[in-house]
Amino acid sequence: MNDAWMQAMTSLRERTPEDSIVFSGWSPGHFVTSLARRRVVVDGGGQAQRENYWIAKALMSHDEKNAAAIFRMLASGGNQALGLLEKKGWDLAAAELWIRGLILMSRQKASQEIPEFWTPEEKKEFLDSLFGDGRPAPGYVLLYNDLIEKNKLLQFLDRWDFQKAKELKAPKTNFTDFLRSFTQNQPQAYFQHVFKVMGDLLPYENNLKLKDNTGPLYEYEQGLRVDVSSGTAVLPLTVQGKTLMEPLRVILRQGDTWVDRPSPARLRPIAVILEYQGNGLSPVLLHQDLLDTLLFKLYYFQGSGMRYFKPLELVDEPQLLTRVQVYEILWEEFLRDHES
Repeated sequence: MNDAWMQAMTSLRERTPEDSIVFSGWSPGHFVTSLARRRVVVDGGGQAQRENYWIAKALMSHDEKNAAAIFRMLASGGNQALGLLEKKGWDLAAAELWIRGLILMSRQKASQEIPEFWTPEEKKEFLDSLFGDGRPAPGYVLLYNDLIEKNKLLQFLDRWDFQKAKELKAPKTNFTDFLRSFTQNQPQAYFQHVFKVMGDLLPYENNLKLKDNTGPLYEYEQGLRVDVSSGTAVLPLTVQGKTLMEPLRVILRQGDTWVDRPSPARLRPIAVILEYQGNGLSPVLLHQDLLDTLLFKLYYFQGSGMRYFKPLELVDEPQLLTRVQVYEILWEEFLRDHES
């Protein structure tokens, strides 16, 4: 806890309605409930809750409408919809896939997809768990630097394939056990098996150590070279035994704006984010697909051009190595588009 976190928590407490709900990772949950006095989906002891999976799906989504639909479901019933289907004997993979499709429909359209043999009470309970029974409670998304630095955990959850896990007969098919495994030491063989279920993670490297700096030229670990005068960057690439310097796509922060400089000559889908933090340039190497996720669009680009998410509080304290952000979910915009 530091001044940046206190400022964000104070803003949540003083600038949001008392019935608000905050969507974030599990680790700052107790900060929000005790300091901001607002509800959360998962608290500081909720690392094994299934809601973490849905939060990861929202934050790693490339579609803000899909992300907002997941947040609405979480605000309405948490993981209740999936639990109701499991009680009815549904296969977990089929239930999860069906839910992801239903939440993108209107409530009326979704109701037409429910089996006719369900009772009216069962239908209402299920639909309420997806859409609520009225306007969603005021919603806010809380992001922070540790969450983005550990985005591979979010990728892990987002890319989990329930059907493939079933087919491969994963050693832990219970998803709660899967979540809990991240806080325990597991055999390497288990994680190798897990990667077969969810595939490779997209690369993300920050905190690259500076090796040399001459004027506008910076050289970092992994051979990354940056020329701040031209806003360009290159990375070594070995092709048929020869090492080439491959130009990268560069996303450069200039004042309060971001400049995207694509590189048509690049061979890999790798980009570099360049911004000044603290006493120097801070590069981030990453797969370009991460740039299109809700998490990265909000954290780095403050939701520029987005319809359903608006900055409420942006706290950046480079000396404390802390960045905390709060975004309001614009339910009116979302519901207007969603029901049309």
